[in-house]
Amino acid sequence: MSLDSLDPEIYANTRGADLAKVVENIQHLIRLAPSTVNIDISLMNSNVQAVSEKESRLFHETFGTHENVKLHRVENGLFPLADADFRVNPSKTGSCFTTACYLPVMWDGRVALCCLDQDVQHPLGNLNENSISEVWYNKTNQGILFKLALGEPGCPDYCVQHCVMTIDPAVHKLSDSEIRVWRAQKLLQIANTISEEYKYFGLDPEFFIQRARDIAPSDLELGKKEEDDCQQSYQANFTGNDQVRSENFLKTSFAFLVRKLSK
Repeated sequence: MSLDSLDPEIYANTRGADLAKVVENIQHLIRLAPSTVNIDISLMNSNVQAVSEKESRLFHETFGTHENVKLHRVENGLFPLADADFRVNPSKTGSCFTTACYLPVMWDGRVALCCLDQDVQHPLGNLNENSISEVWYNKTNQGILFKLALGEPGCPDYCVQHCVMTIDPAVHKLSDSEIRVWRAQKLLQIANTISEEYKYFGLDPEFFIQRARDIAPSDLELGKKEEDDCQQSYQANFTGNDQVRSENFLKTSFAFLVRKLSK
């Protein structure tokens, strides 16, 4: 649940609703829910609030301490049809794989493109008419998710005109073979930058590495040495408690593609 803030005034300004009633309903849910049901409650860093230890203490005072109830700190996103932008750092992005992490279902069965599409401006389907699997694996829907993840032309206008997506103009000039190389590079870049938040929802960097190998032109396939280098760099930079991030993995992966391209 996205609560935004435990400050009644901030909540009223951002959501236009009564915080006390929302908190009461959440507390009632916590009492009803079995311990096997995880309840994630989001407080958001925004340009009107920074989630600090003070807010964390207030959270536990309000909802108590339960194994299945967790505070989830998130950065305030851009809600395309909201009256204001509450993000700390307003910016555009060249890829968006939020849509690959969620399947937002509205009260009436409509499936939205993402959790920010609260008014279902870009519906993916309706669960009164099709199953979850049919909606998710629909060929058109999968194509949209792929284009959004890579930032390719053909992304929904809703995402480009009203949300944070931006398309690299250079992509329009690429040939068919060049676009495949570009896709492989972008997938490797994504693998190197997946945040802990997305890993929490099941996105695995290895999936993007394998996808890059699958779609690269045959004369650009990674050789055994390059694959070993990728794996070693991945292990070095994405395992361990520190979760150290560096550019080594990205450079190692790109180096082979660049050598092939320059021949």
